[in-house]
Amino acid sequence: MRPFDGGPGRKVEVCDRKYTDKRTDWIVFRYLCINASPMIRLCRMLSVVVCLCLSLSRTNAQDFDYSKQIDRAVRLMDAGLLTESEELLRSVLAAESRNYAATYELGYLRYLQEDYRACEKIVSGILDWPEVQDVAYQLLGNAYDRMGKHKKAVETYEKGLVRFPDSGKLHYEKGIVAFNGKDYLTALACFEEGIAAEPAYPSNYYGASTLFLVSDQPIWGIFYGEMFMNLERGTDRTAMMSSYLYKSYQDHIKLEFRSGERNMELGFCNVAITDFFAPLPYAAICEVALGGAFPEDARTVDLNAIIRMRIEFLNRMSIDAGTDEKLNEALNSILVGFGTPNALLDYQRRVSEAGHLEAYNHWILMYGDPEQSDAWQSTHQDEWNGFLEWFVKNPICVDKEHYFHRNLFE
Repeated sequence: MRPFDGGPGRKVEVCDRKYTDKRTDWIVFRYLCINASPMIRLCRMLSVVVCLCLSLSRTNAQDFDYSKQIDRAVRLMDAGLLTESEELLRSVLAAESRNYAATYELGYLRYLQEDYRACEKIVSGILDWPEVQDVAYQLLGNAYDRMGKHKKAVETYEKGLVRFPDSGKLHYEKGIVAFNGKDYLTALACFEEGIAAEPAYPSNYYGASTLFLVSDQPIWGIFYGEMFMNLERGTDRTAMMSSYLYKSYQDHIKLEFRSGERNMELGFCNVAITDFFAPLPYAAICEVALGGAFPEDARTVDLNAIIRMRIEFLNRMSIDAGTDEKLNEALNSILVGFGTPNALLDYQRRVSEAGHLEAYNHWILMYGDPEQSDAWQSTHQDEWNGFLEWFVKNPICVDKEHYFHRNLFE
């Protein structure tokens, strides 16, 4: 079992077509995921669609039937009916031996059967086809990895990146190999390279977050984790990340009471300040803002206190110097990265302007304390449902011009 999921061969269940959540009824899920497949299936179906589109200019009317057969074969494969799926794929290949989509799916079927050598033989033969997509390099690399040929797997991903430099999934797979080899710094570098290459691909945020959350810089894990949740909604991993973020807040905010006075210790950023006249690093700015945002009357680090802190944190990180160039220059000279656009906080501001910030924060953290989350939802049904309906229509949008990455702030 892989520690993360993110494409062909990562055999971690991400979501189920029949998934429901009795606590929230997951309007977001119903809108976005009820007819969707796990990320494994998404990558494969995108490959099928692209290949079919590329071949339209050179096919006749009969070829349209192949797309239907391939789609049915994929559905049979999803249902575990591998023999029936293979029969359909072979019928397509009997009529058109160089049908890329059918060949790729047959390779994937062999992967599911754990016949990695057969998978290798099939997929390696299509890498020079004009229709090839990055998922072919991903699948072949994963087959090598399963066979214990880790170096060969990495070489395959790297060859794929030469051809598809913007493939977040290939960077992610390199990170998986490094992670499994306990080379966590290399894994993190791969995940962050993947974020920069393809900002809308969720799995790299997931990988980077899980590593940062157990480091001495968990603030970056919180940012990356929330980005992940916004990009991959309604899956098992989304629920897991929600609980991870909640636990991180609890683990890194320590309250102590002496003689009726509250002392608070934070652990979101282990940065040694040796020069008090030097600019303050962005991670340290965030920790200071979190400390100041924690409610003065809170006696425990519970869901309510964390959400109130997150709301005030956004206010504190939203100082606007407007067009005052001198003030902007002064702020940026003492606060590293403070003037850099933060795609995540920008999105939170959109949520706040729409009047949904409290509900959004409950969505982010609801798996951390299900009972307290249920209690809030039961008394705020209209607010909750209004947020979910807005959330479906207003997802976070990221691209290479506007995304979240640690290096932008350092």
